[in-house]
Amino acid sequence: MTRTRKATGHISFVGAGPGDPGLLTQRALEALASADHVVFDRGIPEPLLGTVRAGAHEEAQFSPAEGASGDVAKVLLSAARSGLHAVHLVAGDPFGHESVVREVQAVARTAVPFEVVPGIGQAAGVATYAGIPLAGVRTVADVEDVGEVDYAGLALAAARGAVALSVEAGDLAAVRDGLLAAGVEPATPVSVTGDGTGDTQYTATSTVDSLVAASLGFAGRVVLAVGAAVANRDKLSWWENRPLYGWKVLVPRTKEQAGAMSERLRAY
Repeated sequence: MTRTRKATGHISFVGAGPGDPGLLTQRALEALASADHVVFDRGIPEPLLGTVRAGAHEEAQFSPAEGASGDVAKVLLSAARSGLHAVHLVAGDPFGHESVVREVQAVARTAVPFEVVPGIGQAAGVATYAGIPLAGVRTVADVEDVGEVDYAGLALAAARGAVALSVEAGDLAAVRDGLLAAGVEPATPVSVTGDGTGDTQYTATSTVDSLVAASLGFAGRVVLAVGAAVANRDKLSWWENRPLYGWKVLVPRTKEQAGAMSERLRAY
């Protein structure tokens, strides 16, 4: 009697984009719809995670990413070696995070097939929703460790073009100090955006030297834009300037009937 060998599954590293479920790519939606096990970053907004759960098959399992890169890679590889399609749903773009790059490298050293599905980076996507163009020469980064940031390089970038950084709100003071120490003018315009691309997105504008005071009340992941491009927000802000933005509207219909109407109201 011959023993049947279990087929090996595969792994997808999927970029979730900056938060708005509507910014998930078609390829991302397809990968998520076929997933057996979705490991998601804790920073994934609940509305986006809800959209992903609604599109997944009934037996799909969801669990938060825990531990270091090697720990997450082991979870993904274990699922794939059991014949499953495992997905790591990553905020922004997968290759925008050093930790995820290390996961992909760990998987690449095995025989398990994998793919990387790009997503819109958090810094770039949120800056656009805030009405801040990052045209021409620009520096965009989703920062995991502000202690490893090249502030001298950011100072040069801010002087020549636009800079947008996705950082934790609690790290803004360290970023301010790093920029000032690198020679950025204290009066350089900045903006800080919280809940980027979400229904409660809010942007505060200030200058480098007073950005911490201007960002009081912000929590979680925020996007900091630095440089002359911030001034364009006065005319180009669109997401926060919609007629019904910030309103709560009761739609007196069943959940199934209210879907289309809710989407139309959300976009208005």
